[in-house]
Amino acid sequence: MLNKGNFMSEYEVIVSEPPYEQSLNGFAKMCHEANIKWWYDLTTGALLDRNKGEMMMLMVSEIAEAMEGERKDLMDDKLPHRKMVEVELADALIRIFDYAGAYNMDISGAFKEKMEYNATRKDHTRKKEASLTAKSSSTKSFHIRRTHVCIDQFISKPISFYFTGIKSQCRNGSR
Repeated sequence: MLNKGNFMSEYEVIVSEPPYEQSLNGFAKMCHEANIKWWYDLTTGALLDRNKGEMMMLMVSEIAEAMEGERKDLMDDKLPHRKMVEVELADALIRIFDYAGAYNMDISGAFKEKMEYNATRKDHTRKKEASLTAKSSSTKSFHIRRTHVCIDQFISKPISFYFTGIKSQCRNGSR
């Protein structure tokens, strides 16, 4: 698919199919099989009815831990030869793949289709990004679609703060 309406318009997005065990669906299957014990009652062996919202928030917590590692430039405590950010991102992937494997999702197909779709989006252009950056640079903030996040909050408070009471507004009251 030709990448139209984007600063990389001369490039073609090619998402080829890797061998199954190396595909996203293969990783989902592998991660779910490795974590299957968490899906069954350890005493009775009965399949558990896992809380999907809780599992999603555990994915988010791994990303938050990655952010803390990045912000503080930490090495991981369990794999000390690796940066904390990369280990926590790997943890997030494991949780995502486990979830996708448990619910038999076609994450490979969705990924391929989403990459192809994103290559044609008008709001993913260099010009659009530049206009958002110009607007947000004066307020020390950035936009994720319509969600506004104040960077100075992340710098001044420990990451655990955001899980005990996520704020909808910045400290100065702006949105």
